Amino acid sequence: LAWASTCVRLNDLAQAELILKNIDASKVRHKAEYPFCLGAVAEWKQQPRKALRYYAQAIDMCRYRPEYFLRYGRLIKAQGDSDAARKALTWAARIDGGDLVRKQAENVLKQ
Repeated sequence: LAWASTCVRLNDLAQAELILKNIDASKVRHKAEYPFCLGAVAEWKQQPRKALRYYAQAIDMCRYRPEYFLRYGRLIKAQGDSDAARKALTWAARIDGGDLVRKQAENVLKQ
């Protein structure tokens, strides 16, 4: 799962998908990173509803990961829900311990 997560963060989603196919879901079902990675792959495969479901599941499991809210907010905004996107992106910026996610979230909010 750590390898798949790294691939997602490096934007190598084809590799992440291959890794996720070989993971026993029952062994990682309590780890928020698993639905997050599944969401990223679904988004890459242009399956926004599925991706949003996975991102929401990851967020429900772990509310302090700014990158979860960033991806979720960006995708919600792309689907046309500006209010929900603003909430997710504002929260992503607020909980980011550094500047990377905060700046990205603020840039999406300005668009």
